[in-house]
Amino acid sequence: MTSGSAIDVRKLTLKYGSLTAVDCIDLQVPYGVIFGLLGANGAGKSSTIKMLATLLKPTSGSARVAGFDIISAPDEVRRHIGYVPQMLSADGALTGYENLLRVVAILNPLTYLVDALRGLMVHDEQSMYGLGLDCGVLLLVLFALLAIAVRLYPKLVQ
Repeated sequence: MTSGSAIDVRKLTLKYGSLTAVDCIDLQVPYGVIFGLLGANGAGKSSTIKMLATLLKPTSGSARVAGFDIISAPDEVRRHIGYVPQMLSADGALTGYENLLRVVAILNPLTYLVDALRGLMVHDEQSMYGLGLDCGVLLLVLFALLAIAVRLYPKLVQ
């Protein structure tokens, strides 16, 4: 694996019983590149991202994110990434603000990131309920998270 890559994946595989969700993918993403996975429903995009974010363990293969192995150094991987789950995985019983705080607390409990979110959302907090979150506000929040991540982890955007 090349250490100069932000993401370096070799023969990454994920199986759920007899179903192969991700089948031996190889992938390299250099630092400073915005990268997206495209594919049909069920193609393994979400499963791949969840493995790279250390939320799922691969069946086989290997991957490094920001130079850290997803199996042997999951805490280091999580310190160097941001992960925003798709809308359908939000908890509909929580406000949009509470969903964001939950993700932040799970993946990167940095108090100043929580404070930044609180400052961003304070005016709209009461009206932002789960899946009813206004798309424009959601995009604003996602871009704010990206900006915060870029500021905190400039190595990822060299």
